[in-house]
Amino acid sequence: MSTIAFSIKHCRFLIPGVSEKEPLSNWIEKKAPIMPLEKIEFEKRLPMMISRRLSKGTQLAIEVALRVQEFDPDFQSIVFSSRHAELIRNEKLLKIIGQDQETSPTDFSMSVHNSACGMFCVHKHLKVPATSIAAGADSFHMACVEAYGILKSGTKKVLLLDFEGGVPPLLGATFPQTMKNGFAYAVGFILENGKEWEMQFEGSSNLSEPSMPSSLQFLRSYVLGERKIETVGGTTKVIWSKNAG
Repeated sequence: MSTIAFSIKHCRFLIPGVSEKEPLSNWIEKKAPIMPLEKIEFEKRLPMMISRRLSKGTQLAIEVALRVQEFDPDFQSIVFSSRHAELIRNEKLLKIIGQDQETSPTDFSMSVHNSACGMFCVHKHLKVPATSIAAGADSFHMACVEAYGILKSGTKKVLLLDFEGGVPPLLGATFPQTMKNGFAYAVGFILENGKEWEMQFEGSSNLSEPSMPSSLQFLRSYVLGERKIETVGGTTKVIWSKNAG
């Protein structure tokens, strides 16, 4: 069991069926289930010429990153996490290659796991260290560990963003539970050195697939103002504790 700590200074998110203008919706207040097929209503910051080239998950990730940046543009490092990232685009490319057809240059160049993080930095002309994390159902938990390490190395503020773009039909069919829970969303935070939140890790090899991504498990309780939160991933369980003051 190990513990890390940091302070959270800001949070923004885009989730299906949860209006940006009314964040305290039924999903948060009444803990209603997320409806993956519902629209994500938000005012777009990204120019159409850029957003049309992006997958749904990447588009949401950058939109949330832009919203967090509007609040605090002084972060010195970026950590993005995603379990599947551009997996839908990758399946599309594999099908095209299997049919012996030419691939789209856009699809090819945007097929890597760090596309979202890279496009955000290019769009905003950022010259800061950027990391993309992929750790299955534990991606958000591991991104928090990465951000903690960056803060402890001397960085004052880190932009942490967790997102998904859904699961493709062919690959997703191999993992039914993952397919069921695969939907597009994005949630971002500004983290600083501090002791406001402590994360106590409990490793386990017996945890089942979570019904909701761990970042959204945390988000719902965080927005409600809860001081004790439990989140689970694929092999980790985390107890979050908010310290007084």
